[in-house]
Formats: sequence, C-alpha cells, structure tokens
Amino acid sequence: MCFAYTENRSFLKLANRIAKTTYSYYPNNEKNLITGAQYIEQPDKIQREHIVLENLALLSAEGIQHDGYRMDLELTQREKDKINVKLAQLKQDNSLLVCLKIKSHPQKSFRDWSITRFSKLIYLHVLALV
Repeated sequence: MCFAYTENRSFLKLANRIAKTTYSYYPNNEKNLITGAQYIEQPDKIQREHIVLENLALLSAEGIQHDGYRMDLELTQREKDKINVKLAQLKQDNSLLVCLKIKSHPQKSFRDWSITRFSKLIYLHVLALV
C-alpha cells in the first residue's frame, strides 16, 4: 500500500507498479492521472487547519485514523547500519560533515537558498576553521 503525496506521473507509476494499492490526491493536471491508482479529493488549501492534517487526510481513504499532528519516520535496520558505517568512516577520516536542508515545503519556497549561497556559506565556514 502506498500513499503518494505527489503529482509526479513517474513517481505515481512507480508507486502503482510496486504497491498493491496506491492512494493519491487528484492531480491539478488530468494528464497525471494513473490508471489503477485510487484518488481522493484534496482538502481546500485555503480552509485547511494544518499541512500535517492535510497529509493525514489521505490515510483516511484506507480507514486509518490519526490522534494528533505527529508523524514518525522509522528507518529499517539496514538503513541504520548503512548510516552508522558512513558516519564511522567520516569520523575515522576526520572529515567535516555538513548537513543542509536545501528545499522547503513548496508553499514556503520563498525561504529557499540557492546552491550558490550554500556553497559560499560553507566556504566561509571552512575558511574560519583554518
């Protein structure tokens, strides 16, 4: 079962091929409709209470109820092991690790920085360490 929060036709086709059931909101462009996917109406963006509730509304198509705004991400053991190996390697190499959130939510994209600005910030930070 897949809950797809995208209108990207390629992603929806992949989700539909892998999952037994794919749920998504109706896309703005009907060309992005995928045969076999289950679509529900998206809550009115102007009237919505909170973006998390909008995301949780898609789960209601399968009868899944929520009891708050909290959403959890749980990594598989394989993913955790892979991350731990990479972090141990970086520590052993005495490497500098910088994590960046490059993109915001689409409705908050005005807050996004360009890659060039991030590059300059990292460069200035590295210069300050030397």
